Amino acid sequence: MIKTMFFKTYRPFFTLVLALLFLLPVSAQDNDPATQDSNDSPIGKITLPLGKVTSQPPGKYSWLRARVNQDVFVNERIRTKAKSRCEITLAPKRVLRIGEQSLITLEEPELGVNKYNIKSGRSWLSIFTKNNNIQVRTPGVVAAIRGTVFRVDCDKNYSTFTVYSGSVEVTPFGPDGISLVDTTFNVGAGNELKVVSDFEEYMQQQMKEMDEFKDQQEREFQQFIRQRNAEYQNFVNEEKKAFAAFKSIYYSQTAIDMANDRQLDWVSWNLERDALLEK
Repeated sequence: MIKTMFFKTYRPFFTLVLALLFLLPVSAQDNDPATQDSNDSPIGKITLPLGKVTSQPPGKYSWLRARVNQDVFVNERIRTKAKSRCEITLAPKRVLRIGEQSLITLEEPELGVNKYNIKSGRSWLSIFTKNNNIQVRTPGVVAAIRGTVFRVDCDKNYSTFTVYSGSVEVTPFGPDGISLVDTTFNVGAGNELKVVSDFEEYMQQQMKEMDEFKDQQEREFQQFIRQRNAEYQNFVNEEKKAFAAFKSIYYSQTAIDMANDRQLDWVSWNLERDALLEK
């Protein structure tokens, strides 16, 4: 009787526990990467990371060191440090390479268009297949690509497209940085297009880079002069060691290296002429 009353009293509680236990495997299965939708499938691989290359998986805050043949996913970010570069194979005969000090995002495709956001730095895109709709975005422009080889250099204020084959259609952003202007530039093979958002800022940056270049050249020249002076002083010291002092003169006496001496044009010519005299 007591057991029957206990079961009736706590029956709803047991029913709830059993239901939760039944649902737990389903929840775990939903979080299993192998069962998630196609957005969690890799869209390419990092085929050649050189130097300091890191990637930030989608939804993560930490940056991880890139590895050879590492899978990359939609919305993954990849960046390079100084003296570093990275090659990403996104499909057969479609390769994206980024140079040093660069940052890109592999954005989610939209209506069959693959989208690559180049935040800063330099990139090289080689596409050797047809029927590839690709959009490249920089801070200043949006470019439509259909089977081509080109490179991009950009920062927050300028974008440069250099096209080696095929063509690129480049549309700049308006002053708000969101809407596009009603002008599109078609850049064909053998041509380069540079789009500047703020010309005054761009010129100031160019002057700054020129000054830095001149300072670097001056430092390198001064270093070269110091090196040449040191080499000259070493030469003088070695010459002084080779010569012996005799009263007010210096002299040096060494054996002739006949094999090397005969290699001299002036010596060999005179020896040949002397041989004729001996006949």
